[in-house]
Amino acid sequence: MKRKKSYSTFEVSKIIGVSAPTVINWSNEGKIPVYRTPGGHRRISHQSLVDFCDKYQHPIQFSEPVANSYSDKYILVVCSDDELSETISEFIEENTSFKVCVVDESLTLGIYLGLIRPNVLIFDISHSSLNAVQVLRKIRKIRDFKALKTIAYGSILSQNDDVQVGFDGYMLKTDPLSKLLHILQSL
Repeated sequence: MKRKKSYSTFEVSKIIGVSAPTVINWSNEGKIPVYRTPGGHRRISHQSLVDFCDKYQHPIQFSEPVANSYSDKYILVVCSDDELSETISEFIEENTSFKVCVVDESLTLGIYLGLIRPNVLIFDISHSSLNAVQVLRKIRKIRDFKALKTIAYGSILSQNDDVQVGFDGYMLKTDPLSKLLHILQSL
């Protein structure tokens, strides 16, 4: 990764060799100073990263970013877990050229479906207030969204059950995020 003025939590995780949720936890604990973008994403200045690595003796590894293979497309992430949605969003934005929007309830989901016409919908099936299967069935009834690609994301998934309800891909929360890239490339 090239040296920049500031980094996302995902970029910092790659630079110092930890998971993105670990970096988010450190920022929540005040161990590494962050600022927020207008979109609410955490950013860490280069100097804060260097100071953190000096203090906690983490090596810094700058390497080339993963090559992008997507054109201007949108992904809509339906997730009520702020840290999880931020991790997924930053991973997608850092490794693809997809633009990402996150929603956490049905009214906003409907509005964003109409506004951005996403190419892919990633649905946290453990979402507490939305039934992913019912929502997906309703979306599939709308002619404009019959070709919408969908990915189920959750703690417990059964491949056969998810395929039967119409998800195009699925992954567990314990799967590495690199699996998400593989699924996106196969859609």
